[in-house]
Amino acid sequence: MRTLLFVADGPLDEAILPPIVATILKCRVISEFWAWKNIRLHRGRGYERKLSYLLRSASSRELDGIVAIIDADKDKRRNRVKSLRDGRKKARSGGLNLPAAVGQAVPHGEAWLIADADAVKAGLRLAADHKIPSPAATPDPKSVLTDLYRESPLSAERRADVWADIARRVEPARCRHKKETGYGAFQRDLNAEFRSSET
Repeated sequence: MRTLLFVADGPLDEAILPPIVATILKCRVISEFWAWKNIRLHRGRGYERKLSYLLRSASSRELDGIVAIIDADKDKRRNRVKSLRDGRKKARSGGLNLPAAVGQAVPHGEAWLIADADAVKAGLRLAADHKIPSPAATPDPKSVLTDLYRESPLSAERRADVWADIARRVEPARCRHKKETGYGAFQRDLNAEFRSSET
């Protein structure tokens, strides 16, 4: 079991990320979630400083690590994930060695869900032959998933709960287009950070 601080853009990320991480790490995850927009620092700006602050906070509270995700559709210059890596490196050089997995969902977290068509069909109770578009074939996986949800027998359920159920069913081996969606890079970073902390 690991107690992790998750940081991402919004409430659907809060639903999606913990089950995805639990599956990849093959352990139970207790999560706390912070939205990037709610992290306001008195001195300085930027994701490098925010990650350093989050690492200090998680360490002082004896959490097992942090998972920080940026959505590509909110990072037009494509430099935020680099800033997160720089913040992690700087924290390490300052002696703060808490695991910190970082990643970028392209264009957003729903791409990681529709990457596993079987998880979407099972989570939405759709027919086995229902067509789930590839995340590489659509510029807006969020709209695709929302449309599938509205057509499904679960359309009256709370969307965050349905997204979390789909996320629990996502199997890394079944995910399509890992490189294009950022899932593969995130999976590698997550394993590198948390597997190395076990040794």
